[in-house]
Amino acid sequence: YLSLMQTLLGFYFAFGMARLSDQGFVQSVSPPAVANWFLKYRGRAMAGLFFVTSTGGIILPLLAQTVIQGWGWREAWGVSAVVMAVVGVMPVALIVRRQPEDIGLQIDGRETPEPSAATMKARVTDEQSWTVSDALRTPTYWLILAAVFTTGIGSTGIGLHMVPYLVQQGLGSTAAVGSVSFSFLASAVGNVWWGTLTEKFSPRLLLAAIYLIRAASVALLLVTDTVFETYTFALLRGFSEGGVAAVGAILLAEYFGRRNLGAIYGTNRAVLVSGFAIGPIIAGAAYDINNSYGLAFASFLGLMLVGAVLVALARTPNRGVSGGVR
Repeated sequence: YLSLMQTLLGFYFAFGMARLSDQGFVQSVSPPAVANWFLKYRGRAMAGLFFVTSTGGIILPLLAQTVIQGWGWREAWGVSAVVMAVVGVMPVALIVRRQPEDIGLQIDGRETPEPSAATMKARVTDEQSWTVSDALRTPTYWLILAAVFTTGIGSTGIGLHMVPYLVQQGLGSTAAVGSVSFSFLASAVGNVWWGTLTEKFSPRLLLAAIYLIRAASVALLLVTDTVFETYTFALLRGFSEGGVAAVGAILLAEYFGRRNLGAIYGTNRAVLVSGFAIGPIIAGAAYDINNSYGLAFASFLGLMLVGAVLVALARTPNRGVSGGVR
């Protein structure tokens, strides 16, 4: 529709629906879908998912820009729609299933000797599995929600204002914009690194470490005024951002099981996106009042540190005692 729309209202509607489908559906459903299929190899599977996501974020804008330069922006939207339909929608509709038990397989792809439907249902039920209501009764889940909310504020608050901030610090616009692309490249590498590490180390501690690296990147940004410092910041930011989604999804799957992971992760995602919405507003308002991003970015640094502490405190929930942790 974006390739055909003729009014500003039509643009707002279509672009809003596109963002809703991405943030509300694709980003919320994909990690639980992967987690349902993998246990032993969940870390590398999740790493692969988010690596492909980051790669798409690098390639598709270049493709769109090429089409815009050659034909126009309407054609670019049309080509994007075709790519998403062929590469995204069709394979999912034809191949992907909710969980391996639905087609007679075990988690991690091991074949089973023709189990009955009752056996498969029992196998899923026997695995520790929480409902959203169960999860909401635990301090652990609330600590995780608080962590993703606070760090989400800082993530977009910096991400959407970092280029004008860097230009204000004396960097050229080319170097400032280039740091964004470099950050995406670092994020792709971070996806693989952090996801793989979850197979050997605690996802809780890894996520806390990621938030600390995020905080370090913001601390560096506050004093950045050279190209070297800018790209060091972009490296730290991208490398840590690359692990947030993958490690966070794995942590929820480990704590609350597979069966209702979609609803649990979806709630987590809604809280995160709420933080995403607030961050840029805070940064913009702070700049309008002070003619500087310094105070806002320093506040975001504090939020990153708070997020690290909250996640570190979010220990494995105890199903036997309502609201307890162990």
